[in-house]
Amino acid sequence: MNPRHLSLEQLENKTVLTSIAFASVGSSAEQEWAAEQTKLADVDRNGTLDVVALEAIEGNLFGIAGGSTNFANPELLSEDIFTSFDVQDLDGDGDVDIVASQASQLVWLPNDGDGNFGPIRAIGSLNGVAEVRAVDMDADGDLDLLARTNRTSIFSNFRIVAIKNTDGKGSFGEWTTVVNSASGGYTLDVGDVDADGDVDIITTTSEGFVFHPNLDGLGQFGHARTLLPTLEPIGAVAVADINGDARTDIAFASFSPASTVLLTSNADGSWSQTRLLTNAPVERALQFGDLDNDGDQDLVFGNGDYLIGGQLSWLENQQGEFNSTAQVWSSAQSGFVDIELQDLDADGDLDIFAVSNSLVSSLRWFQNRPVGDSNNDGVFDTSDLIRVFQAGQYEDGVAKNSSFDEGDWNGDGEFDTADMVFAFQAATFVKEVSPLNFDHAVGIDSLFASAEFVNRRFSSAKGQSEIVQPLGQILPRPAK
Repeated sequence: MNPRHLSLEQLENKTVLTSIAFASVGSSAEQEWAAEQTKLADVDRNGTLDVVALEAIEGNLFGIAGGSTNFANPELLSEDIFTSFDVQDLDGDGDVDIVASQASQLVWLPNDGDGNFGPIRAIGSLNGVAEVRAVDMDADGDLDLLARTNRTSIFSNFRIVAIKNTDGKGSFGEWTTVVNSASGGYTLDVGDVDADGDVDIITTTSEGFVFHPNLDGLGQFGHARTLLPTLEPIGAVAVADINGDARTDIAFASFSPASTVLLTSNADGSWSQTRLLTNAPVERALQFGDLDNDGDQDLVFGNGDYLIGGQLSWLENQQGEFNSTAQVWSSAQSGFVDIELQDLDADGDLDIFAVSNSLVSSLRWFQNRPVGDSNNDGVFDTSDLIRVFQAGQYEDGVAKNSSFDEGDWNGDGEFDTADMVFAFQAATFVKEVSPLNFDHAVGIDSLFASAEFVNRRFSSAKGQSEIVQPLGQILPRPAK
């Protein structure tokens, strides 16, 4: 039995920290482990977030127990074959269950409270399900289901169906077809698009990018209303109030042309369109979240594919307007296909869990830390500078050998003058004289907290900001 390889990298804000390989999981010969979809949830009710992952090759479900900073070995949750899933409390007993699609039916797996799922309970027959979501669409306090199907033949349409949880305990009634279209069907999302206090359905059809209003607040959905008359293939949608006006705004990513578009809701019911990015195609990896804890919703996105690779980046929201240039955190040779924003280390800010798309899946999490905080104490100060220079990798001539803890704060794999400039421009340094290595600390504090540091930069022929004198010659050498 060859192992399936599932690697998880613990990453820092804007860069990779370490790469940790999970222990092997049983596998059939000559196959690798690739994650098709992941969800974060506290499946065993121990107060930490765990990972539920759908294997792309065989369609099995795996669980990965989480801790505040570490994840355990993957464990098989079900040997049955699935095509998509969601993790929510379907029966109202206080733990999360799994709703999933198979080749020709929807099912759900109850949780016993300790993270053990099953037996499988049938919901009903439905062919070609590509996505299933649990959402309270009738405002009765329990979770109902929405399912999106692909076209299974040239004679069939894509559909979105709604299924109500009739008793709040996982008994599901007959479904209602909301969408039945010959084209579109790339997405399924929800949000209060028409600002009437209930959940509407957002998707793409032959009419363009549309939403179906929840007419009565009880899950009776109306005909499509056009948000944008576009036939661009849309691969990801994110919903949030980006400017604090209590109205829903929508970002979506299209494949062709490859771009990310923001639709901002206006008071008169119209929508303003802003093209945020023109870059590699975004797939499922698009999420809003307040990454910098300033009270507004920033935009995180992952892009790329097997051929061109991709990056995980973010756009900062500044009072309802997004930066024109994205800040890149990390790259992957096969791109990123899924992300989720959660406080994985329980320190009060949002971290990022990401799935890169390859035959050997890489599940990564990015820990949200201040630029320069190499010792992970929550601040960038003298002790961090002492640490990185003692690591001895400053402009050492060894390619791509530095991590965040060793001074690579801008994510290029090197610790050099560019990292010092990057950290200075981020303005996260806190001037503080450490009781240890006093002379060294005073020298660093004086340099880094003064205008003299920025004056040592110049504009090169390429327009890049650099430092004339290597910092290794400016700073006192660490005490041995």
